[in-house]
Amino acid sequence: MAKNFISTVQSALGSVGYVASEKLAAQVSLLLASDGESVKAMLLDGPPGAGKTHLAKCTARMLGVDYIYIQAHPGSVPEDFLYDANIVQILRAAAGDKTAVKTAEDVVELGFLPQVFRASQKGPVVAFVDELDKASPKTDSLFLSALQEGEVIVKGIGRIEANLKNLILFFTKNDERQISEPLMRRCRREYLGFPSADLELAILTGKVRGGRLDKPVGIPSEVVDAVPDAIARVLITAANQLRAKQEDLIKMPATQELQMACEDVVRLARWSALGFAGEVAFGWLAAFQEDREIFRQIMTPEKLGELLTLAAKSSATEIAQQGISKADGEFVKFGR
Repeated sequence: MAKNFISTVQSALGSVGYVASEKLAAQVSLLLASDGESVKAMLLDGPPGAGKTHLAKCTARMLGVDYIYIQAHPGSVPEDFLYDANIVQILRAAAGDKTAVKTAEDVVELGFLPQVFRASQKGPVVAFVDELDKASPKTDSLFLSALQEGEVIVKGIGRIEANLKNLILFFTKNDERQISEPLMRRCRREYLGFPSADLELAILTGKVRGGRLDKPVGIPSEVVDAVPDAIARVLITAANQLRAKQEDLIKMPATQELQMACEDVVRLARWSALGFAGEVAFGWLAAFQEDREIFRQIMTPEKLGELLTLAAKSSATEIAQQGISKADGEFVKFGR
């Protein structure tokens, strides 16, 4: 299905000012295509200035949806992302204005997460948390719960739910601290280095400029019903070889990450884009740069890609027969 979806996303990102490699375009395509019971999330790693924030902004422009941003600061705690006091209303009430406070929302300003979740109830939204690793480690638990449950609870106001189909959440990190393993498992992960010399020259000399799209990019609504045995076996074998090095690893690959890798390989096979399978699966199995170096000593992304390609080709009939597209035409719009 939709063989040209990755190139469509790559071209559309370029149209709004972000020059993405084919591999990065494949990762963004897979993020958009995933459809489950939790929020779509991507964790962007890499040095400052590598384009992490710009990628999130351009994804929102490409899709033609709202964009909500917050910068984490040293010492930020979960409450900072949930609510703030409405000082003006509180002072008015203290001064005797009986109309100043009628409900809890008159003295509480909703924070980033509740605003994002409410916005998703009205339509599609891309949300972005910059430099999450500067915040308190307790903040990871807040976002993990939000990703898993699709809801937050604000004291005095109550439960605020998200429309999961309408929300994409980006995080960035700069190695201030380790992000918790459970939260890492919930996020697609991508390392953004600096562009090549030729690409950077094109950006700096103005050969790459932002623009406008005639219409937002559509997203395949394909569902992966089952993963062929051959693909699963390749990834399980690779994961177990890496897990054998557990004493040297920061984080071992979890079953959930294997599942995401399997589904991505199936989607890439349907898009006739198995050339990206090795790098994509490699990223799911090895979360941290140190772990990637250890994994490379066992199996390179290229070798993993060869094995996955052979497995996918041997399962071509099974892949073609499973899953039914819900799309009317090639693509459907993001959100409801």
